[in-house]
Amino acid sequence: MKLDDLNHTQDAIDILDIRDLRKARRESQSKFWKRFGVTQSTGSRFEQGLGIPVSVAILVKLYLEGKVSEGDLQRARRAARAATPLDKADTQSAWVNQA
Repeated sequence: MKLDDLNHTQDAIDILDIRDLRKARRESQSKFWKRFGVTQSTGSRFEQGLGIPVSVAILVKLYLEGKVSEGDLQRARRAARAATPLDKADTQSAWVNQA
């Protein structure tokens, strides 16, 4: 995926009326946004027009296109929570050492 594709992804998500889509699915803000790692209050701001970060926009787009499943998102959340602070520090130092 190129940087230009990321910008188009964010634009597509901004244009899409997320609130109407969420309501059509009969989901609360909490339930809908939690799957993407977003709090209810932040999701509400997105629905009111606050720009959606590219990383969240990509997840939402892939999910809505059926390329990322609910299970995929749940496994990613569990893996992120299971990483200990030491694991995160080791990963960061590995990146720094490669630079």
